[in-house]
Amino acid sequence: MTTESLGILHPSKPLFRFIILAFASFPPFGSYFTFDIIGALAPTLQEELGARGIVGASYTMYSC
Repeated sequence: MTTESLGILHPSKPLFRFIILAFASFPPFGSYFTFDIIGALAPTLQEELGARGIVGASYTMYSC
């Protein structure tokens, strides 16, 4: 079997490896985004809910 007949998404092709790399990078990005977004929303949460403890509780719930 020649490499031309293997198809574009065969594991030996660079496009396949790039797609796998892209999908493998999504979970860590999402994890860091979720953890850091609480800090960006902290002033709004404190203003709207009137409680400072909600930010600390959010960090605690996430890290457990």
